[in-house]
Amino acid sequence: MKRTATVAVSAASKTAAMRAAREAAAKKKPAVKAAPPPVEEDEELEDEEEEVRLDEEVEEIEPEREGTDAPDDGPKSRYQKMYARTKKMRALGPAHAGAIMIGHVLKRLEKIQKSLQGGAATSPEAASAVHNLATAIGCLSTANTSLTTLPIGWKPPRTRRSSEPAARTPLSKGDLIDIRENVRSSYEDVLDPDQTIMLTVELCTPDGKKVRCRTQDNTLVILPRGHVCPAA
Repeated sequence: MKRTATVAVSAASKTAAMRAAREAAAKKKPAVKAAPPPVEEDEELEDEEEEVRLDEEVEEIEPEREGTDAPDDGPKSRYQKMYARTKKMRALGPAHAGAIMIGHVLKRLEKIQKSLQGGAATSPEAASAVHNLATAIGCLSTANTSLTTLPIGWKPPRTRRSSEPAARTPLSKGDLIDIRENVRSSYEDVLDPDQTIMLTVELCTPDGKKVRCRTQDNTLVILPRGHVCPAA
């Protein structure tokens, strides 16, 4: 019995030692970081070049609007440059800012069109895409030319919505009115279908929001002005 107990204790100690060794090896093993997704070098360079060209075009128009050269505050981060570019493009107005952006879109579309022209002879889908791109490029070019003719800083006039209610047909005593079809369902539990048409106006409130009227069976009802209309 003593020997059996000794063997069991020895096996348990070996198991514990192996578990401790595995845990120690796991702690020493360096963590493997997930590799970032690969970025195509050509696309990254193309985006950087486009941002540089965009900054140059904005800078060419900005001094013309201000009358003085824009101050140089030294190197900036990418986000600072994007914020400064956004402020300058807003100052140029939607017309010239739109012309700059359309110009860059045109350059990208022309590159796509050139890349597809090689397969246009063998693929009807590619030929259709090239044709559609040519149409889009022509329309955008016309729009770009029209926008650049507007003065710098031009903005379309803003139209403010009036808070006054829309003009309604005035109602007088004795006029015949109907309850509008789109709200008749809300009166199903109150009025019969025959009572929702050919009502006779008795009085309109001074503010024009309520109408007192009678149905054909002489039932008196008060309705919101927006729920009624002249009888057909």
